[in-house]
Amino acid sequence: MAQTHLTWYGQAGFKIVTPANKVLLIDPWLTNPVFTKGKEELGALKDVDLILLSHGHSDHVGDAVEIGKKTDAKLVATYDLSAAMTTALGYPSNLADSETPDILEDNSIYSTATWPFVLSRPGTDRAFARTINRLPSMREIPMD
Repeated sequence: MAQTHLTWYGQAGFKIVTPANKVLLIDPWLTNPVFTKGKEELGALKDVDLILLSHGHSDHVGDAVEIGKKTDAKLVATYDLSAAMTTALGYPSNLADSETPDILEDNSIYSTATWPFVLSRPGTDRAFARTINRLPSMREIPMD
């Protein structure tokens, strides 16, 4: 049975890979000082479906623009943050609208809000919330 994988990049940065191999990045500051392999991971990212930003601080926006341009990932953020990302930072405007996708095409993960993020797999009671970044030494947590 395929699993959902959660990888912590340090700070508030996470990668979620769904059972159908959909890739979501949350606050993708991969090159932060905690994640020593950030540049390598950034270079290796090829397929990202969604980038979710909690707010516009640099330690949360991080590498979002570079990743978005490289992978054509759709940006999920508040209206104001999406506007700032496109006009001030150069995120591709065709990938940054204020409509939050409710369900990914494979129905493997559900997004109920942009702030705070609440992501869960349909039919389960497991959820991911922003506060999970306070867990120590978290690198990858399989969810079954």
